[in-house]
Amino acid sequence: MIRDKFETPVHNSDLDTIMTDPLGSDAYSQVVSKEADQAETEIVRLQVEAAEARRKAQAEQLRAEKALLEAEAMRARAQETQALLDKATAAQKASLAEQQALEKEARARQAEISQTQEAIRKAQAEAETARAEAQKARAALKDAEEKVQSFNQQEQQAQQKAREIQRRIDELQKQSNTEQTPEAQSQPETP
Repeated sequence: MIRDKFETPVHNSDLDTIMTDPLGSDAYSQVVSKEADQAETEIVRLQVEAAEARRKAQAEQLRAEKALLEAEAMRARAQETQALLDKATAAQKASLAEQQALEKEARARQAEISQTQEAIRKAQAEAETARAEAQKARAALKDAEEKVQSFNQQEQQAQQKAREIQRRIDELQKQSNTEQTPEAQSQPETP
């Protein structure tokens, strides 16, 4: 193409041509026609290049859109992964919190059991003390009952002795009365 552009035009120097076209417009027309053909070829080439450039631009635009979509998909996967990680972290925290709550509850129950056991030991000690005091009270009661029984026996003995003494007194009085009666008969009354 470049060679055609700078090629020297072939001149037919006919006498007719020289006479009819003394300025060589035919050669000029051929050059202009050739340049027009070249320009037309260049336009077609540029149109093809433009179409190719448009096709490449569209392909690049499609690649860019694809890359954007892939980036969006990766972002969505990253967000999903982050959400799953957050969920796992939350589940782990919940599990840890639940485990801590269970441990605290177990400690509280253990403390309650320890307190209950301590209270049981204290109650048992108090019961032992109360039993010992009850034993002492029973012993004191037994002593008191024995003393009461002893006092009752003594009282009965005293009452029996008192009755015996009363009977003797009565007998003595009877005797005394019987003895006084004959004497009283024998003795005159003194005014």
